[in-house]
Amino acid sequence: MKKILILVACVALISCGSENESASDLSDVSFDKMVRSDDYEESMQPEEIDDKELVHPDSVNANGVNDDYPAPPPPPPPIPPPPVEEIEILEDEEEIMEVEDIEISDEVVEEIIIKEVKPNHASWDAMLKKNVSSSGKVNYGGLKGSLPALETYIKQLEGLTDQKGWSRNEKLAYWINMYNAATVRLILKNYPVTSITKINGGKPWDLKVVTVGSKKYTLNEIENSVIRPKFKEPRIHFAVNCAAKSCPKLLNGAFLPDQLSRQLTKMTKAFIDKSGKNEISEKKVKISKIFEWYADDFKTAGTVQDFLNKYSATEIKSDAKIEYLEYNWDLNK
Repeated sequence: MKKILILVACVALISCGSENESASDLSDVSFDKMVRSDDYEESMQPEEIDDKELVHPDSVNANGVNDDYPAPPPPPPPIPPPPVEEIEILEDEEEIMEVEDIEISDEVVEEIIIKEVKPNHASWDAMLKKNVSSSGKVNYGGLKGSLPALETYIKQLEGLTDQKGWSRNEKLAYWINMYNAATVRLILKNYPVTSITKINGGKPWDLKVVTVGSKKYTLNEIENSVIRPKFKEPRIHFAVNCAAKSCPKLLNGAFLPDQLSRQLTKMTKAFIDKSGKNEISEKKVKISKIFEWYADDFKTAGTVQDFLNKYSATEIKSDAKIEYLEYNWDLNK
């Protein structure tokens, strides 16, 4: 019995010793792993280096600066913002006129919105050349087909309200052409009328025929409120056309600013020397009623007779008798 108990005790001791040994082994492994882990972490840390070890004694200058490792340059100064250009606001017209030495290229000039616009008489000129003979007979039937183009031309003239930069000839040519174009349009709208006096109860010159800006004009107003008082040019009476046979002929072309004086002189001479419109001799003169109706316009440089002698091929004697012919209002076709 005692032997059995001793044997059991020995087995137990052996078993305990084995367990303790296993535990010890595990503890050693765990500890070993922990040690190796710490070593790894330490190896990952940057090695502390004494700055003094990097500086060679011979590389330090008198100012204590390491020439082998000079200090970095200072940062560049900040870039200042661009200067704000001062713009002077001109308050009145006098200051604006004092601005000088401004150069503008041709390309810039072409892009300027505000432009000086002047009339273009090319379409009107073409219509007249095609439908009016050299003697002044008008083909109203042919012009009827050009009515849309005539409307466009008149519309263009009506739109030119600012004439401040125009020359005197440009303005006068504008109003003469406006008068004649409006007269032709009035006839075409009533064609085949036989006389202009058949329109508006015998008062066609009192109809509002054009609008320039906000003002509407009659033919009477164009001639007697604009052309005559503003230009004081007696030769215009042989340029504006009333669409009648006794009127001065309608020019077979437009009146143009650069040719205006020559055109007016040519029309005046042609009318005065035209048989049937006037009959002039040295002692006896039968002339158009135009010289009676507008006598004051022809007396600006003397008498009516002086005006006639200036342009007539026949010189009229001072004691010549003057009479006035009846006016034929039949259509000038």
